[in-house]
Amino acid sequence: MLAMANDFDHQMELFQRATVADIKESKKHLNLFLKYQAMIAEFERRGFETLSMQQHDLYKSLKNRVLNLQSAINLIIDVEVREIIEYRYIAGNKHVVTLNHFAEGMDDRTVERKLCKGIESVAESLKIMTVK
Repeated sequence: MLAMANDFDHQMELFQRATVADIKESKKHLNLFLKYQAMIAEFERRGFETLSMQQHDLYKSLKNRVLNLQSAINLIIDVEVREIIEYRYIAGNKHVVTLNHFAEGMDDRTVERKLCKGIESVAESLKIMTVK
């Protein structure tokens, strides 16, 4: 009977969970979010006709990555978690500044947990959205 329950639990999971590697990769891209946006803006400022084929491919890749990151952040259900992720990564605030900003209403460890939960949520959404 227990084996049937485990099979049922496994079947009920529609999407694979993010692995540790997926989470690390997502955090890396969140940390680079502002740089990606700056590069996109610079490519657009220079004009597409001046870009080499490699630069144009990089532009498209960065644009797609930023859109996927923004979508993944928008898919975070918990409003507090989403606000913390946006404050930290989209607004580009340092980790300590983020802790201090949200420490007024919650403990530092709670903010840390919510940051981790948000990064994991982004990783899971990106894993689903980027399935080929």
